[in-house]
Amino acid sequence: IAAIGDLDSRGGKWKAHHWIVERNTLERNRWGIFLQHADWFDLAANRFAGNAEGDVKDNGDVTALVVHEPRPGVDRAPQAVLEGPSRAEVGRPVVLDAGGSRDPGGHALQYRWYLGDGRSADGPRISPVYNSPGFYRLGLTVTNGTFSDLAWRDLYVVEPVGEIGTEGSGAAARWDWIDPRSRVSFAADRETRIAGESSLRAVVEPYGGERVGLRFPSSGDLGLAMKGKNSLVFWIRAVNENVPAWQNGNPVITLYESPSRFVRLEPRRDLLATPPYNEAREGWTYIVVPLGGDATWKREGGEITRLNALSIGFDSWGAPPLRIWIDGLAVR
Repeated sequence: IAAIGDLDSRGGKWKAHHWIVERNTLERNRWGIFLQHADWFDLAANRFAGNAEGDVKDNGDVTALVVHEPRPGVDRAPQAVLEGPSRAEVGRPVVLDAGGSRDPGGHALQYRWYLGDGRSADGPRISPVYNSPGFYRLGLTVTNGTFSDLAWRDLYVVEPVGEIGTEGSGAAARWDWIDPRSRVSFAADRETRIAGESSLRAVVEPYGGERVGLRFPSSGDLGLAMKGKNSLVFWIRAVNENVPAWQNGNPVITLYESPSRFVRLEPRRDLLATPPYNEAREGWTYIVVPLGGDATWKREGGEITRLNALSIGFDSWGAPPLRIWIDGLAVR
């Protein structure tokens, strides 16, 4: 059994994370269990024999490894139950409850939580507070001292903002697009949303095959003063049926004071093809665009004092329809 995180980054991009390895027979291998760039492993009741270079091999960067010893009368694993929301607000406690977990033999349980941001906690019920918006994969291990069970939850933490163009059918009607070869229909989506009462759904069909920009407002009269503003933020969810999907930098942001005076911000890597958290690749991704540019975002153009329109641009290798949802769009 081998559990190995990302070798190129030495576990920096991702580790083999949150495993329970129990009741296996591992005989006549080079190693029984091989771990490298791995975190949070519980081992119990594995039988080893004749493994040439060791039964459990720690090949480096292995953390939170627990080997549980057998206990008389404990012969079955508990059942982990995790109850709690999948969406929360910045600065407000999130109640996560594992009190419904059960042990078939009636043995006392221990609870270990991983909060998805480097923090951990113990106990059957916790109320963590998250101070930054984004995606967090929560993990829970419940053990009776010998055997264990796990559960997990994907949590989106949202910061309340004054949304621009992503709330309600009136806002959806004010969008248009930049690309004569494509056609885009916009609608307020109350089912697929993450902030407020609705998201903006854009269906690009037909898609012309080159960069298409979604622009708000089409009238170019937003009139938002930029003094004191330093970032554009939004959540995005996208379905691209083409293989290999996106190309070049995505998404590209353009902020217009006028058609001839604008700022363009392009990510130095494709944020849609390589999202910051792979677990949520089919869900929502939180995007923060620094208006001054940084190591992730390349900035072109002069200063603007008033934002009258903005566009969010996408480019795909092929030309199937694109489905894109945007929510929580704001300048702050």
